[in-house]
Amino acid sequence: VWAQQLSVFPSFSVASVPPLAVLGGSGAPMVRGDGVDEQPNGAREYQPRGRNVLHAAHRIFALYMLVACILLVLLFVCVAIVSFIQPPEPPPSLKAYQNQLPKERVDEYESCQEETVQAFHDHKLGAAIFGTGPEAHGDLPLTMDATKAGGKSGGRRLGDQQFWGAMQFMVENRKCMNTRKTLCQLLLDGMCDCANSSVELLVGETPNKIRVHCDPGDTMRLVHSSTYDYFGIAKQSTAEQNAYANRGESTLESGITKVVEKGGNLEITGVNVNVSAKVQAIPTIDLLIANDFVRTSMAGTVMATINFSVETHRPLLVQGSDIIHMPNPPVVKQRCVAFVCFGTMFQAAVRISFLAEAHARVEGSVSAEFSFDSVAKAFLNSAAETEYVSNISDITYWSDIPYAPFLGRRMQFNVSIIPMITVFSVPGIPMSFMNRIKWQVKESRAKDGVVRRAGVNIHVKQYFDSFGLPPALLVTWPQVEQGLDMTVRESSASVPQGLQALAAGCNVTFPGATLSAIKTVAKESTKTVRLMVPDSLEKAFPKKVRKYGPRYCWTVSKTCTAAMTDPNCTADESLYCPTTQPGRPAAIPMKTMHIHPSGAIAFTISLDCNYNALKKAKGGRLYQDMQKKLKQSIAFQAVAGSAGLSVEDVGLTAVGGKLGVLEATITPKDEAASSEILRQFSHPKQMKQALTKSLSEIQGLNNVCPLPNS
Repeated sequence: VWAQQLSVFPSFSVASVPPLAVLGGSGAPMVRGDGVDEQPNGAREYQPRGRNVLHAAHRIFALYMLVACILLVLLFVCVAIVSFIQPPEPPPSLKAYQNQLPKERVDEYESCQEETVQAFHDHKLGAAIFGTGPEAHGDLPLTMDATKAGGKSGGRRLGDQQFWGAMQFMVENRKCMNTRKTLCQLLLDGMCDCANSSVELLVGETPNKIRVHCDPGDTMRLVHSSTYDYFGIAKQSTAEQNAYANRGESTLESGITKVVEKGGNLEITGVNVNVSAKVQAIPTIDLLIANDFVRTSMAGTVMATINFSVETHRPLLVQGSDIIHMPNPPVVKQRCVAFVCFGTMFQAAVRISFLAEAHARVEGSVSAEFSFDSVAKAFLNSAAETEYVSNISDITYWSDIPYAPFLGRRMQFNVSIIPMITVFSVPGIPMSFMNRIKWQVKESRAKDGVVRRAGVNIHVKQYFDSFGLPPALLVTWPQVEQGLDMTVRESSASVPQGLQALAAGCNVTFPGATLSAIKTVAKESTKTVRLMVPDSLEKAFPKKVRKYGPRYCWTVSKTCTAAMTDPNCTADESLYCPTTQPGRPAAIPMKTMHIHPSGAIAFTISLDCNYNALKKAKGGRLYQDMQKKLKQSIAFQAVAGSAGLSVEDVGLTAVGGKLGVLEATITPKDEAASSEILRQFSHPKQMKQALTKSLSEIQGLNNVCPLPNS
């Protein structure tokens, strides 16, 4: 019998057991629980207690595991209870906002709003001002904080009786006094059309909410244009080239020079850039301000047109440069009354990026139009993520981008217009809506080294920023803060003036000292809206929170140096957009014309002439006569269609980089005239015949335009 000591149980030894004994075969001893074996003949033999001790160890280990599991469960329960009792840590963006807006100030603001509503009820004016039921709402209580009428200023009473006398006077004349329009003029004038816009305090539910509806007025029909030119291909000295290299250029392993973000310019040696852009955005805005969230809905149309010519003489990778901001400075509008401020900002950026392995040149003219609809909801006192949903309509486009010659294996060029519309309310946070349109030219060389192919794509991307401003928007928080402070101060005078003008429009005047009481309360009410302005806007909104909507891509053109039937022409599928994109709207081409954001209609005219000789003939007078005749003929054709145009309504400019190509621009009088012009000029062959016949009347033109039917 062999035995060995186990280190786990120092006093425990194990004896070997014959196999038959283990299996319980014939002659096997009977084991009792006390460790003593009974032999068949009745003799008793002592055996080691190892097996019982081993079972005891298993039980102890199982007990340890059971206790550990119970403790683990208790730990999870405790964590769940603590999490339920204590709300989760707010995200950094919300925490920064709350740190600059103490809770006691928020509570005071909400208390003033609730007490103002109750004061109108206490003075028996609630039903007339708000109506009844869950849809109850009113506008007049937003203009002044009624709690200030019962307080003190400089040790004297503000005149509670006189103030409520003024409110009673307005209720009695409410059939004439349109307070809805007056409040719109006080808060939204210059941004919205007050015939169809409104600001309301919703009191049917507790807590109250503020609702703003902004129908686009003339100011919100945002139409802007701008041009960028830079010529860097001219020979430069070594010192000048080194100066540019020190401004953010670096050379990659491939030999391509990488250019970092250049901000507001693309001044790179060896590159020529000429870009002109026009954009129009017409947004309708709906805003709902609650004590715990802000929801903004924005719908409208975007129209954009770009003419561009970019050439590089050296290998370059430009990752992105906002060469145009229009307008610059951006449109910034802010207005305030006692309980709310409403502001909008608008600017569009034109961004260029490209990759060229050697000499490349891209030029063209493009235009696009689409409608968008976006809704965003940001939470002000919880860890919930910002919500953003958006979609676009079918897109109509006009594209004229000829094949772009390039050296190397591949080339890519992108030009984008990014309209940015920001809504910033107090109470509330900045909420920015972007609808980017990008035209992309991608080209590559086939393996045979001869065939070169290209694809022209249109991309549309929607995205949204909250708790901060878009980096491309040229607005700083100190500027916004300064404007906000000024408009709050101005509200103390604008509110009494607005109400006084309202009474004058009804041929009535405020009785006695009631107007004086309104002026005093309006001045004190500026303190109320200031409660909801963060101590520092820059610290309250240090970094944006971005959400993305759908992205779509359409391939609108395929070109090749060989016949498109050649397999090499379509072998590179990376040049084109994916064929399957769920939910993608349709892209509808316009035939020969596009409508500029200004409402102007444009088309190109190609002259089969000796262009250099044309410009020099008769000291340049022949070229001028030709332009004048073209304008007269175009205006005549429009008049023939009852559009009622004159020569002054027709513009004619040379298209950069294209000899003998002119762009004609017609500015319609109204939408009806626009439709008529589109119909009249929608047949290129007929227009070509009419213009050719008109130009044939110019004496001497046939000397420089000798080609038949030119």
